[in-house]
Amino acid sequence: MRMSWAVVGACGVVVAAALARSAADPPQPEAPRRIVPVVVLKPGEVKELTLCAPCPLLTRGGGLRVSGMGDPGEGKERTVWTKGGLTVSVPKMGDAFTAAQAPAYKPLADKVLSPFVVTVRASADARPGLTDLHVADETCSGTCETDFRVLVVAP
Repeated sequence: MRMSWAVVGACGVVVAAALARSAADPPQPEAPRRIVPVVVLKPGEVKELTLCAPCPLLTRGGGLRVSGMGDPGEGKERTVWTKGGLTVSVPKMGDAFTAAQAPAYKPLADKVLSPFVVTVRASADARPGLTDLHVADETCSGTCETDFRVLVVAP
């Protein structure tokens, strides 16, 4: 009988130590495991990235918007983002809807995907480096969103 109480007591100490440690050390966030597209360009270049949303592009919602990761302007309707010689734009709602109807995009439309083009411009004086960006399609029934990166490389 004494042996079983000793085992229970030892288990209690182990559990208390584990609980104390978990309270002192908050859980670390998991590293993202997503594949993210990267647009690579040199200063003075312009490139396009075509993305598809499973959400409609013409809605009562806010439409497409682009922002830098962690920008304080998050939540604003913004179709152009500029910083450090880099300009990234998404089309306004009506323009995006019209462009998505192009015959070239029919295979996407058949899969109920709404394509749109993100235009990335690096000015001649753009600084080399990596920029994390966020694009979203805010619809009346929710938000479709993703992230992408822009890498400006030295000429």
